[in-house]
Amino acid sequence: MKEAESPTKKARDERVDILRGLAVFFVLWGHSIQYFIAGSGTDFFEDRAFRFIYSFHMPLFALISGYLFSASGKKYSFPELLKNKARSLALPALVWGVILFLYQFFTEGSTDPLTDLFTQTTELWFVWAVFVPTFLTGLVESAAGKLSPGVRNAIHTGVWLVLFLLPFPVPILTDYRVLYVYPFFLAGFFYRRASERAKDLIRKAGYLSLPLFPLLLPSFHKSVYIYTTKLNLLTSRWGWAVQLRIDLLRWLIAFAGCTFFCTLLRILMKSGRFRTTAVRLLSGAGQISLQVYLVQRLLLERIAADCWISCTDRISNPLTQSMPVYDFLITPLIALSFYCVIFLLIRLIRPYRVPKLIFFGGR
Repeated sequence: MKEAESPTKKARDERVDILRGLAVFFVLWGHSIQYFIAGSGTDFFEDRAFRFIYSFHMPLFALISGYLFSASGKKYSFPELLKNKARSLALPALVWGVILFLYQFFTEGSTDPLTDLFTQTTELWFVWAVFVPTFLTGLVESAAGKLSPGVRNAIHTGVWLVLFLLPFPVPILTDYRVLYVYPFFLAGFFYRRASERAKDLIRKAGYLSLPLFPLLLPSFHKSVYIYTTKLNLLTSRWGWAVQLRIDLLRWLIAFAGCTFFCTLLRILMKSGRFRTTAVRLLSGAGQISLQVYLVQRLLLERIAADCWISCTDRISNPLTQSMPVYDFLITPLIALSFYCVIFLLIRLIRPYRVPKLIFFGGR
């Protein structure tokens, strides 16, 4: 998600925007697979394309967010940073939470409006998964700014570890999805502030991900999704040892996937032949990735999904007669169609200062 502008507008920014654009397309593609598979009798968790997408795409967003925050965090004091992120992240999450609650209220009703409102707001989970580490990382940087980078990095890691091992829940802070992507935010943050020598070693090590990710991907099944097995060693119904093995495998596959795409993009950009219309579209999508994420929650995950489920209650699903065609032709086209509609809606809203602030935090 777009977190901050880099100090320069060179190729580095373009690579970041391309990665964000790719990731937000994976969001739309994954949700298209999930919601339009209704009525087929197929478990979307075991769908081949869905497994591929969900093995890494949200961690990739978090990695980029941490990388960008590492630069922007130097520019502002902590109060300024908190104000900025409250406006650009928390405000739109709250507004869209209200919109989603109203949609639920008028289509399904509500027996507990306050609980349902909170649920709809927190279900925009990735916004909070960026806000929480941004807030805590900024707080540590402000309080421990005079300490060495190594000590500060250890404190950042310790903050996440405390939340990870906390024996009682704290709303949003200990949400299993937030804790899942938090290490990727820190990885991006640490990488941006690493020495050039360390960055060079990391980039070279990244080539190992090119064979590693394809080798690990077949191990990603329903039991490895963060949504099915969650993330808490102390309360896991499988016991802490089994849960830890699942968690480590999940993080390993996701880190391999993130590194795979970062390395592959760097190779393609160096070749000088990675300048196509599709690439420009991905870069443009990367610049509005947060807006796309928010709007698709209503249009794709709620309105379109409800309409399609209603249709497939009466007829068999015509889209899933061939799953390879469904996965790699039909749903990518559905995702692209939703992106075009959402892009037009964003273009309509962005020229107006107040609606842009309310719906998109001023982005």
